[in-house]
Amino acid sequence: MGGRSLSKTVIVLAGVALVVATASTLLLRGQDASTAAVVPIEFAITRGASAWDTQHKERFLQDEENQWPMSDTQQKARGARGPLAWLPALEQCRYISRFMDIAKRYGLDDAPAEMQQLRSQRQRCYTQFQ
Repeated sequence: MGGRSLSKTVIVLAGVALVVATASTLLLRGQDASTAAVVPIEFAITRGASAWDTQHKERFLQDEENQWPMSDTQQKARGARGPLAWLPALEQCRYISRFMDIAKRYGLDDAPAEMQQLRSQRQRCYTQFQ
């Protein structure tokens, strides 16, 4: 992908980062604050992104909805895994929903069993917090 980075640096003042693209506030306590793709590029490649034309790849890489506030440590812990294998500590329901929306938008939702598990997990999540 031409060496492009999926992360955007965010300025942290007094330990609080406000990421305008996602309207999320994080307490990072000295960690690097940045954003990472909700659907990691490596994950997307295993589901067909390697066949995308250049414009489709660019749209995916620059899609602000596909960004999530995440420290470098969190990014390393998550790697290329989807939400069935890794979730952020906060806003898990929102993360799952965002992942599903992005996967659908870019045609990366062709694993019916996986998407059904995500739908079930999202439903449990929302039911739990009602």
